[in-house]
Amino acid sequence: MNGKKESLDAMWDPELYHVNRGGRSTGIFVKHLPAAVDVELLATLKQTMFFHNYRSIRLCLHDTPEALFHTMIIVEESGNYCRPHRHQDKGECFHILEGKLGIISFDNEGIVIDNVTLEAGATLMYQIATNMYHSVIPLTPSVIYHESKLGPFRKENDSLFAPWAPDGENLAECETYVSSLLSGLT
Repeated sequence: MNGKKESLDAMWDPELYHVNRGGRSTGIFVKHLPAAVDVELLATLKQTMFFHNYRSIRLCLHDTPEALFHTMIIVEESGNYCRPHRHQDKGECFHILEGKLGIISFDNEGIVIDNVTLEAGATLMYQIATNMYHSVIPLTPSVIYHESKLGPFRKENDSLFAPWAPDGENLAECETYVSSLLSGLT
């Protein structure tokens, strides 16, 4: 366990990383580029998420939320609810690294227009158009994926949430909604 604790502590080294807990998930920003992501770093991210009892964590390979391009490694556990949302002037690209991830795209009225399961050895990437409602659903106990999109992150109006989807306050309502989405996932 001592070796595991040391590797987890490296994620919080202020010489290497800046930690931001203000977003949807804890963000760990790499301070110095170039930076490589290997399987050991992915394992450390996953251990860090479980060790600190987070539902998700992201390693940001951009230096600040104000960066003009965002590229992130995201680790999530199943059961997370990602309210359908869109980005007014941004598309997004998802690339699976470990596990299975469902991605659903919607029209403006909440009708599913496309869905996909990302999984290593099968469908690996998925691109969301600018201003398109979408949601992600972890389909395995944990999932690791790469997400990239334009920056900067703006707290106000960066993610425009779908008015027709549960807001996340009522857990039972969210579970019912996600179950209905899962039934149509390919």
